[in-house]
Amino acid sequence: MEITKRIEEILAKKNLKASVLCAKTGIAHATYSTWKSKKRNPSADLIVPIAKFLDTCPYFLLTGENYDLSLNLNLSSDEKNLLELYRLLNEQDRSRIILTAEIMSLSTYHITTQKNKTNIS
Repeated sequence: MEITKRIEEILAKKNLKASVLCAKTGIAHATYSTWKSKKRNPSADLIVPIAKFLDTCPYFLLTGENYDLSLNLNLSSDEKNLLELYRLLNEQDRSRIILTAEIMSLSTYHITTQKNKTNIS
């Protein structure tokens, strides 16, 4: 399958229009239409911005294969599960999760700092 077809599939799954993709990435709508009508693929310099907008990885757009982050990150089963659950969330819920994690990490940092100050004194 070609890259443009994968882009179309993702847009359809997310109920997005190509015009939104073009507006957010700076791609001329005529350029996008040419990709579709002439069965051409986007140039290499557009793959990353398109992937970011579609919330996918460039590897998937190029190959159609899912890239397994755990191959490179040595994730525990809990971390893999958390990542899979995170990917199922909508953008608003993802933002909430990130904010909650940031608050929790600051709280943990504050507690650790206070313990260290007590041990030093």
